[in-house]
Amino acid sequence: AGEMFKKLELFKIDILKISTAGSELPILRALVDYLPQVRVVLIEYFTLQDKELLELLLSGFVKYGEDEFSAGRGVMRFRNP
Repeated sequence: AGEMFKKLELFKIDILKISTAGSELPILRALVDYLPQVRVVLIEYFTLQDKELLELLLSGFVKYGEDEFSAGRGVMRFRNP
């Protein structure tokens, strides 16, 4: 994912939505160097463990919303302060 951002020369990202049926964590890890350039992140989670790890990776962001679909599954919204 990070290689694609570099190839496309994406320097400023308004909204990053990651909804990949369980691969969100490795994708976000690959994009960690690009996160300072992202205004808003919308990200899905499928386990409570993934939710906690995603929150940790996005700890520099402000969480401003969450919709829980079922136990351990939902979508979180973050904004860059």
